[in-house]
Amino acid sequence: MALSRPNLFHLSLIVILLSGCGSAPKWITNPPLPPPLMAVGVAQETFDPSVMRKQAGLDARLGIARIIDLRVQEVIKDWARSRQDGAAGQHSLDTYFESVSRSILDMPLPNVIISQYYFDPKERRMYALAQLDLNLKLAEIKALTKRQTQQHLSFPSPSSIDNAFQDLDSALDQIGGKR
Repeated sequence: MALSRPNLFHLSLIVILLSGCGSAPKWITNPPLPPPLMAVGVAQETFDPSVMRKQAGLDARLGIARIIDLRVQEVIKDWARSRQDGAAGQHSLDTYFESVSRSILDMPLPNVIISQYYFDPKERRMYALAQLDLNLKLAEIKALTKRQTQQHLSFPSPSSIDNAFQDLDSALDQIGGKR
């Protein structure tokens, strides 16, 4: 018995739909490792699909900002604690860390690319995969941390400031993958 054109079309459509069910992209639960830096954003279903897509993208961008913040915080904490020249007391360091963190989370990320979107029909959620080449933001991150360092920490001499910034730049290069 041969299938008629409409039945063959419906059968093909069903096969296509079933093959997509339950097979969400792997990046939703297991984002690839950098480079580039990646984060997944999610948004619940809304009345307007474009709003849901935008919210998922914003959530992914915020994820990128959080990752950058964590990496920079780790670097500057190690750097600040390794300084032997009495740059600051613990209260000053805490204020400094908080200030850098706030500045990084507020930093615009125009180079973030939303490379993929996926709508999960079962969960009724939109997912977005954001990517950023961290080296594109490294100069801005260095300038930001330098400004915050000058505002919040004191150094005994100009040469210790220069040495401190060279060490900090080297440490920050590592978060962008430079060695």
